[in-house]
Amino acid sequence: MKIYFIRHADTFATEHGLIQGSANGEQNKLSEKGKQTVREKTVPEIERIIRENRGKEIVIYSGLQQRHYETLLPIIQMLEEKYHYIPDEEHMIFDKRLDGRNYGALEGMSESELRKKRSLITKPAKTWSYLFAQAGLRNLARVEKKSAYNQKVFDMVYEMFVNHKDNQVILVVGGSDFFKTMQRCGDIARLCYFGDEEIDISPNANGLKSSMKIGVGEVKPIIIEKPAYVESRERFMSTTEKYATRKFVSYGKGSELQ
Repeated sequence: MKIYFIRHADTFATEHGLIQGSANGEQNKLSEKGKQTVREKTVPEIERIIRENRGKEIVIYSGLQQRHYETLLPIIQMLEEKYHYIPDEEHMIFDKRLDGRNYGALEGMSESELRKKRSLITKPAKTWSYLFAQAGLRNLARVEKKSAYNQKVFDMVYEMFVNHKDNQVILVVGGSDFFKTMQRCGDIARLCYFGDEEIDISPNANGLKSSMKIGVGEVKPIIIEKPAYVESRERFMSTTEKYATRKFVSYGKGSELQ
């Protein structure tokens, strides 16, 4: 089974550097530039993948946000026009877990605005909620926990492996958060499956080497070992839960918020 991830194309929000997350308003729809990217870049790449995998079943997953629909629609039209293929409900699956991570009141904020908010914070912090509460910005505290988002992504990919055959081609339409987390979960699953020692899954830990980026409207293959994913589920859950309850860490210069 091959998984090809399709990142949605440009929206007004991405063009203007706004935090998008789970937002699904007017500024989160594809822009004209985004629609052009899908027509000229995404669809031809998917057509190439279909040709390379001729004879294999195609299964499509998509989030529920408008930007996912608008990225997916030209792909469906191409499949119908050139291959006379219209996916049925068994081969076309819409799943809310592919929607962006919920960043609460941060959504719609520009990156420069966020940097100003972060400059108010001087103490170590464990979570977004704790971080913004320190700065008196409690209305910004409703951010989905990274550990919860990791588990959601892992569970979805786990279900893909369990529910689909090895000779199927899986197309997944979503955002960059899901793509990056999908890679990271694959790394952690491999460590859980092959490693006997205690596992460190902090941001820059050895063994977590996934750094592949994905541009708007781009298509990237994801390589994850099925045994690692399917057979390490219990250890993955206990490892990520332990990481979620670790001691406070400092988010000073050069570090990242989780």
